[in-house]
Formats: sequence, C-alpha cells, structure tokens
Amino acid sequence: MKKLIYLAIFYFAAITSCAKNDHELVQTDIKTAAVEIAAAVLTIPDVPGYTPKPGIEPGNPIPFPPPKTPTDFDGYAVSWGGPSSDYIDGTCLLKISHLEEGSTYHQINNKNINMAFYSGDGDHEPMFIRRLKPTTPAPYGWTPIWNTLPLVENEHPEVLFTSRFEKSIIIVLSKPCIKFGFELSPNLQNEVLNCVVYWGQFAGDGSRGAFDHPVQSPDGAVLYSLQPIGKNASFNVVTISFYPRGEGNPLINPEGIALANIRYQLAE
Repeated sequence: MKKLIYLAIFYFAAITSCAKNDHELVQTDIKTAAVEIAAAVLTIPDVPGYTPKPGIEPGNPIPFPPPKTPTDFDGYAVSWGGPSSDYIDGTCLLKISHLEEGSTYHQINNKNINMAFYSGDGDHEPMFIRRLKPTTPAPYGWTPIWNTLPLVENEHPEVLFTSRFEKSIIIVLSKPCIKFGFELSPNLQNEVLNCVVYWGQFAGDGSRGAFDHPVQSPDGAVLYSLQPIGKNASFNVVTISFYPRGEGNPLINPEGIALANIRYQLAE
C-alpha cells in the first residue's frame, strides 16, 4: 500500500513539473516574440555627452557648409538597378566594422576621407549615427530584411542607423568626390516612401545630380549613386530627403534611416 502511495505522489509531482515546464516554455516563446517585434522598428535615442573617438574621428570637425553659387558642369549619370561591377570596381568602400558597438558618431572616416552627418531640419545640428549588425536583436541589430541580390551589394549588411530624422539628413565630405553612393532603407515598416538624394556643394544643392525613387522596409532597400561628368563636376555635400508619394499625400516621417555600403571615389 505504501508503495502505491509513493508512486502516486511521484506521478503527481512529475505531471506538475511538466505542466510548469510547458508554462515556462510558452512564456519564454511569448517573451522572445515580443523582443523580435520590438526590434523590428528601432527607437535608439541620441546619446548625450558625446565625445569623438580617438583614432576613428579626426580631431578637426567638418563645419557645416554655407550656401554658394554652384559652378557649371556637363551633366551626370545615375546608377539604378543594383550595384554594377563597374560601380564596385571604381569606388572605395567605407568600412564600418571597427565602430564600437553601442557608441554614436557624428563623424566617421578612414585614412582617405572623413564624413560628417548633420540635420537638415533647419537647425543644422550634428546628427549621431551608430553601427548595427544584421539580423541581431535590438538595440545593436537591424532585423528587417534588407533586399535581395543583385539589387543590393549583399543581403545582410552592417548598417549605419540614425533615429533623429524628420525632414533630411546631410552628409558633408572632407574632400570633393566624383562618385558617391549608398544603399538606404527607412526604419518605418511596411510603408512605401519616396526618397530623393541631392549631390552638390551645399545643403539641398542638386546641381551635381538628383535621384528619387520609392523605398521601403523590409526587403526594399535602394541603391542611390551618382557619377558627375566633365570638368568642375566634383561635390562634397549629399542631402537625403523624404517626400510624399503623389499629390496631396501627407509627409511621412521615416522614423530613422539605415545606410549601408557607402562607396566613394575622390576627385583628382
């Protein structure tokens, strides 16, 4: 009789333990799903008290460029349909893998060029970017699908992400370039936005070229690249803006943007 009682107690304890484990597994799955959903649209704040990182940012900051009268040139060619072999072979990739995880940057550079990021919302304040790894949970990862080959250089790139974005972002180059391109995706999910990029010599200057195209996230990153033609064709400012698609549509805030595979060719 005692043996039967012990078996009954053991059986009841086993059932209770299994039920508890099943409940914990369900709760874990729910938490995991919640993390994945939260990571889909990032809201990474700017970090106060920012200081340049030695060896990554030069000591001399790039000033915001004043407006001026652009010089004439012969025209430009816009790349579309994905990065061609000529585009990749004729440009240098600005690598970002060395950027510290969790740190923000106003300027990034390599041994040849430095580029600074500014707000184009009228205040011309420095903007701060951070590197995000592909398919990694927030706050250090970019989880949406980028795009498929051959429309982009690779399907799971590291990205530079900025969350402070309303109207435009301005990239100022320390040296004039004759080629400059990047892939871009908005942080706002499942909305088709219209993004226009201006290449010129000051903020909003499109004298060296302009290119607008619908872009979306996930799975809709677009390559924006330019090659001016002829003399006096170099530029040192790139302006990225978002506009409504069609007449009468309200302006849609992209809720931050991600840039990948930044490529350039310096002017001689």
